[in-house]
Amino acid sequence: MGLGCCGAVSGLEVVQVLCAWPAVRPPLRRDSLGGANAFREVYAILIRQLTIVLTERGRSMCTAQSSRPRGAVTTCVTSFLLGLAAPSLHAQTPWWPTAGSVILGGGHLAPVTFDSVARRLISLAGGPNAAIVIIPTANEAVAPRVRGTGPGFDPAELKALLEAQGARHVTILHTRDRTVANTAAFVEPLRTARGVWITGGGSRILEHTYRGTRVARELKALLARGGVIFGDSAGAIALGCFMLGWTPDPWGVVVDGLSILPRAAIVPHANAARGYVPATETLAYLKAHPGPTGIAIDENTALVLRGAQADVIGFGTVALIDPARDRTNAYRTLRAGAAWDLAK
Repeated sequence: MGLGCCGAVSGLEVVQVLCAWPAVRPPLRRDSLGGANAFREVYAILIRQLTIVLTERGRSMCTAQSSRPRGAVTTCVTSFLLGLAAPSLHAQTPWWPTAGSVILGGGHLAPVTFDSVARRLISLAGGPNAAIVIIPTANEAVAPRVRGTGPGFDPAELKALLEAQGARHVTILHTRDRTVANTAAFVEPLRTARGVWITGGGSRILEHTYRGTRVARELKALLARGGVIFGDSAGAIALGCFMLGWTPDPWGVVVDGLSILPRAAIVPHANAARGYVPATETLAYLKAHPGPTGIAIDENTALVLRGAQADVIGFGTVALIDPARDRTNAYRTLRAGAAWDLAK
């Protein structure tokens, strides 16, 4: 069977190059992003080798069919390899939690959506008797107030709302002192928790207070033992690798996250943007800086991830962005009322 534009070039020639690969490949770099970049490096080298071989062996055959230049050979080989390799790439580098569950909120949850998220978190944590920890640190109105004026926010109010949905063992964990956050005594409640609720507010506060501390390590450990973490707005951003936004120009990394989901970049409040589309800007950034998957979440909407199984709570949409799957649009748009297997 031929290869697309070079139909007369047999698949045997591709096989010959692949069989010779162990003998001809140069050393590969070690890459901190792991499988995705390692694949891209191997892929680029294979393209060069295949282009040389297929150009020499198939030039006359391809030319007999058309006047396509050498670049056309590369194009048809590219399409062939991507068709074979793309599914396995994504199967090997999941951006969703590999253990436990994560709920990502887009901010400004209406009461009905809040209650649905709270009930789901309690259920995924193991039921009403599960220990749940609230981390309200990002909220600037929580004492000591970070900025602004007006009434403060008492985390006890949020505790009462979770208890109204059935939770019986809710603890508040809060500091803005990074040294305190890195002590064994402070993170003790997280060691026995089955669920965590991280509020919205200032993303940079969470970065400065908790990134690289015992808190971040205990959140990862909670997922590893099958727990659940909900992050809303800034809390959702913190669960990913970094926050994308205007820097002020161009669109890029504004704040680093806690990397609980190290291959995800979460963009909440997506439908509240004015004059730009966050999913479009995120796609453009990821084309130039490949690695994570972008997740743009509308307000009053939450994405529930139980491993690769996903569903949506609320009234908006969730856009999944990965230029390796679709270079022109979000490769998948999720809405409430259906479930998805993200590994497929």
